[in-house]
Amino acid sequence: MPWYRKKVLTYAEPYRLGLEDGMFCELEGKECDRVCNNPWKQNPFECQYCKVYINTLEGRMFLNGSDDFIATGSKGERYPIRRDIFEQTYELVEEKENY
Repeated sequence: MPWYRKKVLTYAEPYRLGLEDGMFCELEGKECDRVCNNPWKQNPFECQYCKVYINTLEGRMFLNGSDDFIATGSKGERYPIRRDIFEQTYELVEEKENY
């Protein structure tokens, strides 16, 4: 059985405040604009009802936690990746020119 490796160079960084496209409040069932009085500007994962999301080509994807990575694909598309999956799938490339 043949094995294959991904050829796409991907930019990724650990999640930090400002990389999200928005938040959704499960308690209110709508976009979270401090609906549940969560001071999420400091840590959006402290509220049990707020879910941080990234808009992807496949639709809205929610982050699992503050240690997720945000990847940007070759066409500028963005998506969250759980840290454990990211570390299993990607390796650091020192020089972009080689790819």
